Amino acid sequence: MPDSNKDREPSRQRHVPAHVSAQRDNVLRLLREAKSRGQGLRKEDAVFQYRITQVATRIHELEKIGYVIRHELEPGARFVTFFLVSEPEREKPLPKFEPRGVDPRQGSLANSPDWYERQTGQERPSVDPADSGLPFFDLRVRE
Repeated sequence: MPDSNKDREPSRQRHVPAHVSAQRDNVLRLLREAKSRGQGLRKEDAVFQYRITQVATRIHELEKIGYVIRHELEPGARFVTFFLVSEPEREKPLPKFEPRGVDPRQGSLANSPDWYERQTGQERPSVDPADSGLPFFDLRVRE
């Protein structure tokens, strides 16, 4: 089975969907509006009213580029509320995703599709299901 990461073009490998930055901008706008009203952005509102299902991810990205955002969970609440505390003078660039690839310490075992081979370094022994003694796997025809 080909490694899906190796088969991709390098430019597609680190591709960020266009809607991500639009979502991040939208979350930032909502945080600023909530702050101007002296409130926070409730995750419940972001998900159900504004249809931003990855709001926590967008908040995390905003924090990575320098925004300070407080997370509060009120007693009895199911969803967190995000409060914009401060904005950076200059936004930091988001770190780029770099796939780690195969751990070189694993050697050729990492290329094996079978967990047993990777763990033991040996080929999986063949077992006749009829001899297993397990009733659920007894493949003999019963009459």
